[in-house]
Amino acid sequence: MNFASFRDQVLRDAEQSWGTWVYRGHADPAWPLECSYSRFVASVCDKSAPYCSAQFKSMLNQFLRRAADCLGEDYERLSLFQKIALAQHHGLPTPLLDWTHSPYVAVYFAVTDKHHLHNPDVTFCVYALNRSVLPVADSLLLEDGALQDGTFGFLDTQLFVSRRIARQGGCFTYQDFAGCLREHPSRPCVKTYQISDNRYQIIRELQLMGISGGSLFDDLDHIANDVLQRELMNSHA
Repeated sequence: MNFASFRDQVLRDAEQSWGTWVYRGHADPAWPLECSYSRFVASVCDKSAPYCSAQFKSMLNQFLRRAADCLGEDYERLSLFQKIALAQHHGLPTPLLDWTHSPYVAVYFAVTDKHHLHNPDVTFCVYALNRSVLPVADSLLLEDGALQDGTFGFLDTQLFVSRRIARQGGCFTYQDFAGCLREHPSRPCVKTYQISDNRYQIIRELQLMGISGGSLFDDLDHIANDVLQRELMNSHA
């Protein structure tokens, strides 16, 4: 489908269950719904070794100790999940998988991925996950109980003190298991929208909605990327 058809379809699919769907965009439809820590384990460990979160716990503790020393911040005031989200934002592999309440923000992440940087015509996908039937991680997972192998749950925006996450309508699934979300024994309800269209036209439409790197991230790196995207669009006009 093209982007216009996606807009129509996602509204039809959501109208009977408004607010129960969250979205994630992938630049490549072949990429699985797998958390970064699962990918890390697969890349550095023996494929036959059982999945284990012990290495993640160690990396998280090291990150927090060194970050506190570097910046003079008291990270102990944060909840466990806020600590994990902070570490993920700065590049540490974690069991969190990012989602958003906005299908259009999900599209933005897919079409502005560096995978598509110089491609005017692209094919990508947006996943929709029905969060209403997922376990709620903030009620099921206590501070010490969260880091248990096999844990799965949904984490919403209000758990995180972050202007960036709030701007993105951000939320997470906590996936402390190996492999793709779709392979979890609970069989979560996931829809897939595969979209093929002109990338620059999509970016223009998203900008008219107020969706850009500068608005979603509120930092100079993404404002610079907005400028780059505009120049690329102008060169293909």
